Amino acid sequence: MGKINNCKSGNVEDKSTLKLKKYVSPSEEMKDEVILIRRFIAVRKHSELSQRDLAELSGVQQPAIARIEGLQSTPRIDTLIKILKPLGYKLTIVPDDEDDPRSLF
Repeated sequence: MGKINNCKSGNVEDKSTLKLKKYVSPSEEMKDEVILIRRFIAVRKHSELSQRDLAELSGVQQPAIARIEGLQSTPRIDTLIKILKPLGYKLTIVPDDEDDPRSLF
C-alpha cells in the first residue's frame, strides 16, 4: 500500500493504518461527546427537522450543524444552546451518579 502524509501530525503513515483508525472505538473522553451528538441527532430526527430546518430555527448555519453531527467539530456552549432550544431541550450539568445527593440541585 502507499504512504500518505498526515497533515495534522506531519507523519507519513501507511494507508491501511488510516483505514483501521476509522474503526477504532473513541477514547474515553470522546465517548461522552459521541453520546451527546448521537442523542442530538436522534432528537432532531424525532422532531422531523432536517439540518436545514434546524439551521433556520436556531440561526446556526447548516454546514456547522453537519460538521457537529459528523463529529468534525466540537461546538461551543453557546452554539449547543442555540441548536437545542428549538428542539425543546436545554444544556444542563448533572452528576455522573444519579443516586448522588448533589443531583437534587
